[in-house]
Amino acid sequence: MDVIKTRLMAQNKAAALAAGKEPEYRGLLHALVKIPKEEGLRALWKGLLPRLMRIPPGQAIVWGVSDQITGVFERRARARREGGG
Repeated sequence: MDVIKTRLMAQNKAAALAAGKEPEYRGLLHALVKIPKEEGLRALWKGLLPRLMRIPPGQAIVWGVSDQITGVFERRARARREGGG
C-alpha cells in the first residue's frame, strides 16, 4: 500500500489535466491493478526494506520517551503520596 500511496501523492493531477491528459492513476484500485499489470507484482513491494529499517529506530525513540515521561509522573505521584498524605 505504501507504493500506491506514494505514487498517488507524487503524481501531478493538475498538470496532467491542464495538459489535456488523464492522471496516471485515477485512484487506489486503479493503481492497484495498473502497477502489477505494467511492472509486475514485485513492483508493489518496492522500497519495503528501507521502510522496515526505519520503523524500529522510530519505535525505540517513542518507547524511550514514553518510559521517561511515565517515570516522571510516577515519581511525582509517589512524592505527593509520601509528602502530602
